Amino acid sequence: MMDKDELKAATEALANLFNSFQQAGPVDVDGQAKAYLWAAREYELQDLVQAVTRFIHGDVPGFNGAFCPSTAQLCSEIRERQKMRELKAKNDARSGKVIPMRPANHWLTKYEADKAKDGERSA
Repeated sequence: MMDKDELKAATEALANLFNSFQQAGPVDVDGQAKAYLWAAREYELQDLVQAVTRFIHGDVPGFNGAFCPSTAQLCSEIRERQKMRELKAKNDARSGKVIPMRPANHWLTKYEADKAKDGERSA
């Protein structure tokens, strides 16, 4: 479930989606936004934003781009983004790849990250 700040960011992402495609006639934008937010309520914000971006950029296979995607199409792409994120995290954890732990220019290996987490738990 998204918190208040995440809902605001999700609303902004959806506004970008709605403004990027033709609408099939007059639309109740508030009602449409509520319907999309309700449909996507159980997903992570990062997955929703990635899905919206992929629709806007035309990167969703099988989507013709003539009109705004339906809630079902959006949720399907959100699930795809979630699945890809989870697979990547699993793969990174197994391979011992470098995993970013903070936005600064410092990257930690999985070993260093685990060691840092253990240090935090014991403190």
